Amino acid sequence: MDNPKNFIEYIGKYLPKEQTKEFFTQQNIKVEQTDLFIDFTITLLSYLHESYLGDDTITNDVDRYGHFNWVWKKTLTQYKKEKIKFKEEGYHKDYFWYFLHENFYIAKDKEKILVGMKEFFRTVLDITKDKTMSDLDNMKVIYNTLKENLENKLS
Repeated sequence: MDNPKNFIEYIGKYLPKEQTKEFFTQQNIKVEQTDLFIDFTITLLSYLHESYLGDDTITNDVDRYGHFNWVWKKTLTQYKKEKIKFKEEGYHKDYFWYFLHENFYIAKDKEKILVGMKEFFRTVLDITKDKTMSDLDNMKVIYNTLKENLENKLS
């Protein structure tokens, strides 16, 4: 984006419904999977929040990664109980680790950040919400990352 106006439109201008519907069709995005992926991310973030012992206890990246790994496995185990299996390792795990490291673990106001992250994933993945071009690009990355690492494919 060589022009600030283009960037502002990219992140702030909502696209016509027809354009977003066409995007969903072209990308083969399914409602059932977007609902699952919203639930997955919210579950992951909820476990993260519930189990975080604080910056005075989790003080370095080794501890942070240990906590993240515990939350990750707990989330996957919960879904396995429902007969939904995600691969344990892969780009999806890396994506969430880097996302959470940068946006949660090193942030000061974790409560506020968690609210924002939940809203981000709901906004980006919910096909009923208005979308910007930035939302669609984020949706494509998150959706495809989770879909490719879902072991039991949904129809």
